[in-house]
Amino acid sequence: MAIAITGSYSGYAYPAGYPSATDERGQNCAVAGTPDSTAESAREKPFAKPMGPVPAGQLEQMLQAGRESNAERIRKYAKELAKLVPNADFKLGTGFAKGAGKTLTVNPGLLVKMMHDPQQAKDTIEMLKGVEFITRSMDSLYKATGKKLVYRHCYIDSDGKYRTASRVIDERGQKMSAAMRKERQLNTAKLIRKTKENAAKRKKAFQKKTGAKARHAAGSVLDLRL
Repeated sequence: MAIAITGSYSGYAYPAGYPSATDERGQNCAVAGTPDSTAESAREKPFAKPMGPVPAGQLEQMLQAGRESNAERIRKYAKELAKLVPNADFKLGTGFAKGAGKTLTVNPGLLVKMMHDPQQAKDTIEMLKGVEFITRSMDSLYKATGKKLVYRHCYIDSDGKYRTASRVIDERGQKMSAAMRKERQLNTAKLIRKTKENAAKRKKAFQKKTGAKARHAAGSVLDLRL
């Protein structure tokens, strides 16, 4: 409830020995004597008028400015967190990223919690460091084993839960498989050629054998006719 000052009591002095006015708790409510500099200052600087209702348009602008300010703070915070995972593309979003490459997507809601909860911030920062360690370790492993990473997408939801999805190609295995396929093809072609050669030899032998028998049979018939 606003209190309006309608006048002053300058020039009025309490009689000598008159006690200062107090409230029911015994606290001073007025000071005897002539007005001091504080009273003069009060007269020179009256209370400010209470602010009336804010127009709807102005209120919307104020709310929008507040939202933009929060979004800017989140972006700046995300930029600092991205430094913890230099081997992955740091993003803000609500799910896994798409396409090739290595990404880490963090839900913006988690960043809001981190800015208000020191324990959540500590736990998430440790998780980000762990993601960076795993990323570097897996890269070294793939290089040593001849594997190629197509994509590895990581996501941390608003509750701080971590998920990942990846695809890896075994290039060395594929090269070995290709060599083995080529070798099998050569062996198969050699076997087919040898089989055809053996079949031709058996056919020729068979024809030679059956021809001799035919000639022998024809000679026997001729002898009987004689």
